[in-house]
Amino acid sequence: MANSYTSYGLGYKADINEKLAFGVYVTTPYGASAQYKVFPYVGLTADWESKQVAGLLRYKITPAVSVYGGLRAVSSSATIAIPEALIRGALATSGSPTGLALASGAAPGSLAYTAKGESDTQLGYVVGAAFEKPEIALRVGLTYENGMTHSFRTTESMLAVASMNGVGFTNVEIPQSLKLDFQSGVAKDTLVFGSIKWTEWSVWEVRPPRYNALTGSDITSFDNNVISYQIGIGRKLNENLSVFARAGYEKANGGVASRLAPTDGSRSIGIGGSYTKDNMKITGGIEYV
Repeated sequence: MANSYTSYGLGYKADINEKLAFGVYVTTPYGASAQYKVFPYVGLTADWESKQVAGLLRYKITPAVSVYGGLRAVSSSATIAIPEALIRGALATSGSPTGLALASGAAPGSLAYTAKGESDTQLGYVVGAAFEKPEIALRVGLTYENGMTHSFRTTESMLAVASMNGVGFTNVEIPQSLKLDFQSGVAKDTLVFGSIKWTEWSVWEVRPPRYNALTGSDITSFDNNVISYQIGIGRKLNENLSVFARAGYEKANGGVASRLAPTDGSRSIGIGGSYTKDNMKITGGIEYV
């Protein structure tokens, strides 16, 4: 059910003076591309596209302590198509007499549902602080990104129900997150690094107004927040070349997951290397998840 999906990130950072620096970043922070090809979900498709532009400033309070923050703008759009079999199932379990009547009496093919959310842009912020000790390659950073709420202008349609055809607004909450990054030298030319990231995915749900009125439920949601862990070790081979290995973990919660989530938890291991020359750095690797 998970189609091929591409994400990208671009960043530029420069020093203004000894204490102040700025960065500009363009990323694709959220996304989905789902298409079921087997019964009973055959015909269920969903796409979520997003782009984020962020501008940050960093200020060094002392040579070891710095704070940073700035604004981010996130633009998203979404579409979904739900096959008739799933709509009939949702109506049959809704407990509504109208829903039961539709589930049993609507003409075949007339209950398929589609929704299209037009692009919406919301503004958020990033704040953080870091502690650095370059002589032992130590750096610890804590970064917070606030949540935000998209309000998509949504066109919903269903052939069998006149009231399902129209335009409304769907509010979808983008989760807040908190991330701790760290690295430290442990021996000559060797360092350990890692991160812990908490994301409040439990606030995320897609509940278009007409779909909710008909079925009494959301289209999809997540029940649990997510904590992701990563730990690794890096080794400098010479002035230009270094190698690393890393492992990642995300807890599997079990139970019923969102129909649009292809995974529930993960474990990963990867290896790679970096080549540095003057102001240029190229990093590559391979990871098994």
